[in-house]
Amino acid sequence: FVRLAAADDQDHDSSVAASQCCSAILTLLEAVKESPALYVTLERVLVPLILKIVSPAEEDGYYPYTDYLEDSMEILTYLTYYSPQISAELWTLYKPIAQCFFDFAVDYLSNMNLPLHNYISRSNSVFVSNQQNMDVTFKMIQQVLSAPATGDRDLIEASKLAETFILHCKDAVAGYIAGIASLIVRRFAQRPPKKPPARTNLLKVLCCCFLARSDLALYALESLQATAPMMQAWFTAIVMTEVKDMSDGSQQQVRSHFKAEGDKKLCALGLTAILRHPFQNLPKSMQDGFGHIIAAVVTVLNDIEALRKRSKAPPPQPLSHGNASGQMDRSHQKILDVDDDKDDDTKAARSMDEVYAKLSQLEDGTCTFAELFGEEDEEDEEETFSSPIDDMDELLFFAHTFHELQTTNQAVLEHATNNVLNPQQKSTLALVLGAANQKVASSQQQQQVAAASPEAGAQQPT
Repeated sequence: FVRLAAADDQDHDSSVAASQCCSAILTLLEAVKESPALYVTLERVLVPLILKIVSPAEEDGYYPYTDYLEDSMEILTYLTYYSPQISAELWTLYKPIAQCFFDFAVDYLSNMNLPLHNYISRSNSVFVSNQQNMDVTFKMIQQVLSAPATGDRDLIEASKLAETFILHCKDAVAGYIAGIASLIVRRFAQRPPKKPPARTNLLKVLCCCFLARSDLALYALESLQATAPMMQAWFTAIVMTEVKDMSDGSQQQVRSHFKAEGDKKLCALGLTAILRHPFQNLPKSMQDGFGHIIAAVVTVLNDIEALRKRSKAPPPQPLSHGNASGQMDRSHQKILDVDDDKDDDTKAARSMDEVYAKLSQLEDGTCTFAELFGEEDEEDEEETFSSPIDDMDELLFFAHTFHELQTTNQAVLEHATNNVLNPQQKSTLALVLGAANQKVASSQQQQQVAAASPEAGAQQPT
């Protein structure tokens, strides 16, 4: 690879061959992933290779191997995920990757995110023990979120990194919570994201801030006089809907933000964290809107339950155009053929109109090429990142908080539920609390059965 990649820039064949070397390395890593010990041996060869790709030339500071950056990050993802542990040799790559990002590779954050996540999550004690690692990660997030020209896709990637940073570092990240929350507020105030996926991801970061340290997140919002506007944006995103074409040809109203189950869960946890904050220390706008926060949590918890039920339901059957014998009537087939032709013509005309409209927007400078002709938003896809909140039960978290409020702030809670929640929200709240009680009872019953089992406490013979 090094020999081929170092060939003359005009030598296209060498460049292709170098890329094929990277593909061969990735094939090898995939083949031995069931034998993690082999990765330790491969690190001796691959770490210097990755370092060469992400490092500038000493003589002029130019990065000669930028064409292979994506491949190098994929190789690093394998090494940081499948190795028994992230070694000291692998950690030597963290700062060069960050410097590469600052020098030219901001657009490669989507490729860097997976290995960065692995560093932070799998070797968290090493990460938080080095202040420079913490600082440089925050600066990467800051650079993307504060740049005026940042598009929605890069906002999403920076938000993913911020989410990993906050949730995995717990108390160690306290010094960055106010700064990150301020970045979110300024982004919404000055250059708000254009599409729901980017807005969702930015709001998820705010959820993380509240979940980690609600006091610091509130301080940031209050210092920028943005508590009421941000909460309103959050509430609006929770209830906003859009029309979605279903696989059976029908249309359905669906939520436009927080679509995935994990997103909804984080949203519910973040809002509940605000409810757990001492009421007397909440800003006045939040005290006045306390009932609306409860209503928002109930709405999200209800959406989660509905989403889980839909995921368990059998898929819709395709429409059948056949008769009793399974054969389609010939005259009906001809009609369908004619209609299909007309539909194709109509769709083609509509598509061309859309293209011309987009080109007009480009000429006016109101949108960029990537925004108009980029791939469809991947807003319905669940992320595969592991998260510390995976083991948290959002329903029980809210129910426990609600019961605590009944003890510590009964008057406030009664005012919020009686005077703010509408009848439907009150009914949903009762269902949510009932479901939580059933879950607690079921868990206790399972524990009792396990404790009474003859195998309980038994040890494997030596």
